[in-house]
Amino acid sequence: MALEMAAQRLSPGLKSGLILEEARKFGYTRNGEMFSASQMANLALHVLQCDATTLGTEDDCSTIRTIISTITDGNFILIPYVILMSY
Repeated sequence: MALEMAAQRLSPGLKSGLILEEARKFGYTRNGEMFSASQMANLALHVLQCDATTLGTEDDCSTIRTIISTITDGNFILIPYVILMSY
């Protein structure tokens, strides 16, 4: 979902459903869920042809500085997450 939202800004003419189609082709997802930041970054590189980087947690101060500078430079930060639902 986050990558689809970013695609609307980065590649407005992108075919609807292409990201999901490619994610399935790579074996990253079945229904659109993304649990891996690395896989999301690879998908962004492949489909949106944009610069994508993953951040670790080894150096929290460095990570926080990178996040702040990324946002203040007007770029996106995407975080894969799970939506918990009651069935």
